Amino acid sequence: MNSQKNIPNSSMINDGIAIVGTSVRLPNGCDGISDFWQVLMDGKDLITEVSSERWNPDAYFYPEKDIPGKAYTKSAGQLDNIWDFDADFFNISPREAAQMDPQQRLLLELSWEAFDEAGIKPSAIRGSNTSVCVGISSNDFANTKFGDTASGNSFFMLGTTMSIASNRLSYFYDIHGSSFSVDTACSSSLYALEHACQKISSGQSDMAICGGVSVLLTPFPFVGFSQASMLSPDGRCKAFDSSGNGYVRSEGGGILLLKKLSHAIRDGDPIVATIAGVGTNSDGRTNGISLPSSDHQEALLRSVYASANITPQSVDYIEAHGTGTIVGDAAEVGAIGRFFGPERQDENPLLIGSAKTNAGHLEAGSGMIGLIKAALVVKNAVVPPSLHVKELRKDIPFEEYKIDVATRVHELPAKKEPITVGINSFGFGGANGHAILQSFNAADAAAPSQIEEDAPLPPLWLSARSEYSLKAIALEYADVLAKPGFSKTDFHALAASTVHHRETFEYRFAAKGQSLLEIQRVLMDFAKDDAIGDGCYQSHTYAAEKEIAFIFSGNGSQFVGMAQELLQTVPEFLRKITELDKLISGKAGWSILDVLRNTTDEHIADTTTAQPLIMSIQIALIDVLKNNGITPKASIGHSVGEVAAAYSAGILTIEQAVDVILTRSNAQGKTRGKGGMAAIELAPDALQDLLTETGVSAEIAGYNGPTSLTLSGLDDDLLKLKPYCKKNKILFKKLDLEYPFHSSLMDPVETEIRTNLKHLAPKSDHGTFISTVTG
Repeated sequence: MNSQKNIPNSSMINDGIAIVGTSVRLPNGCDGISDFWQVLMDGKDLITEVSSERWNPDAYFYPEKDIPGKAYTKSAGQLDNIWDFDADFFNISPREAAQMDPQQRLLLELSWEAFDEAGIKPSAIRGSNTSVCVGISSNDFANTKFGDTASGNSFFMLGTTMSIASNRLSYFYDIHGSSFSVDTACSSSLYALEHACQKISSGQSDMAICGGVSVLLTPFPFVGFSQASMLSPDGRCKAFDSSGNGYVRSEGGGILLLKKLSHAIRDGDPIVATIAGVGTNSDGRTNGISLPSSDHQEALLRSVYASANITPQSVDYIEAHGTGTIVGDAAEVGAIGRFFGPERQDENPLLIGSAKTNAGHLEAGSGMIGLIKAALVVKNAVVPPSLHVKELRKDIPFEEYKIDVATRVHELPAKKEPITVGINSFGFGGANGHAILQSFNAADAAAPSQIEEDAPLPPLWLSARSEYSLKAIALEYADVLAKPGFSKTDFHALAASTVHHRETFEYRFAAKGQSLLEIQRVLMDFAKDDAIGDGCYQSHTYAAEKEIAFIFSGNGSQFVGMAQELLQTVPEFLRKITELDKLISGKAGWSILDVLRNTTDEHIADTTTAQPLIMSIQIALIDVLKNNGITPKASIGHSVGEVAAAYSAGILTIEQAVDVILTRSNAQGKTRGKGGMAAIELAPDALQDLLTETGVSAEIAGYNGPTSLTLSGLDDDLLKLKPYCKKNKILFKKLDLEYPFHSSLMDPVETEIRTNLKHLAPKSDHGTFISTVTG
């Protein structure tokens, strides 16, 4: 037999890898690293119950075990709001964001927060070989949608595919290292860490974004794990306690930013901890695929610490997997005890604990939470208490193993060698992971110079993607300045970081004052009342590389009462409408101004008035924007909006635009009642099969997206499609229009339009006009 067969895979991180940025999101309002550390130090429990906003927990709950279709617990760790998402910040449309798994949204937010924490501008890594490694296992979001095939589209496929969880980060940051998602169940984050470290230590990547995430969106796993008796009826992970009876499901996630240690030192990055070693192995065949192997967990420890050249007695703390299950805790403590115990002294037992006792079990994200807790232990030289330990399990010989469960705060002794912490993470199919973190000796780093009390304070520069966000940031900074002990030296460092280490966005504000209290008040006044103090500055600029386009909507955007407020409050808008009113009334004999001030449903429905109304408002808005310095690089319009787009680009004069819109609308008005339009969610290639099967005659009037079409045809034909689409779960809506726009049913008026516009001579030497007809 090959003696090497059972030796687990482990990796030695020879050149040292630094954790330079961290971020975390956990239940019950734990929204950052400082919150997480406070939760740990205060011994706070973040577990509550499944919210009725997710599903009806009572419908799936029954307190006794082995009831088919029922879970015996409603306990869970839940984020306060997983649906709020600033899609615009990440350049994602609201329509796409609605089809994105909240795990993808969470990873985007956490990664940005990690860059902020690290003081690294994301734009600085654009085009680099930075890798992305993400631990993710849950497909709850996709499972909630599979009953509704009509909702399936390209956004859904991107939004629910696990590989896209990592790829989306690479896409957003425009980075070109390896990008992949890992699923080894509960050890996914540690496997992601191992791959990320390998990419850096091999030189394939200079940096890595490593994360883990999990969300709870369906009751099915609660039922399934209850049937397997894995969940705690008490709803708590009581790791190592005699009353431990299972784990509690939880959600959230975390991100680590990793760099080669020498590069982190060179770049002046904040080094939270270093990774001294990481390795993985598998239990292979056990008494059951979900049952752990204590022997192979021990083998992993021996391999990783030997590769890292770290002795068992030098380890200060082990962040255990610590789920609180009867079999799992015994196997894990046994492996730890057999490896570490013989090398330790009675007076120096090994401290162990588990963040799951605070936050629950995040499954694929759990290893990342353990890593972040371990990094904070290393950074602060303090071990927080592990919760829910009233009586240690008598069947586990803790004293013989020289293991002490940390039930109180332990300050680690000051010593010359680095603080060393290990992290266990085990997948319930037998995929094991272990990592070693060590403190970084920053004694040689230059201490920040102290600022004299009478030294002037620099301005605090803030920026954001929207005015709302800018005000929110101003309040956050005001809170920072109000913290006890915050000094002028701290403020100088903070002010410098906002300039040198944060991205600059379109909305900006500079707060200035003679004292910290004055600057704090300036920030609060701006956030609450738009007040701009003396010496302060606010601006809204467009980034130079971003060019502006004007896009004009077509028929259907009109409504009763439109433009009323603009007519009353924007004089230049009123002036332009008045100019158009004279032109239109002289040619058509009716007043745009009168109709706008007294719009009725009939005006909106009649295309002979609706089209001139839409165009007039659009042209007036063009002039208002241009008079305020906002000019487009290109203009594009849909249907009737093409007339305003042509005017915007300088291709049509205002007189020509009026001629076109009156000729077009009057001619098309003669087709009223000759047909209609409908919206359908269907790929163009599939439409002909549908029409053949139903015997309907209809035409594609508009290609709105890969699976979104507008149809034109006779009303009777279009109405025949409705029951068919309903039966086959195809989204279909008959539009409230009495005209068959964009179809051959308009052919009878073609000659009239060509004749009346034969004198038209558009210009072609002005702005860029993009046609939706020719592209």
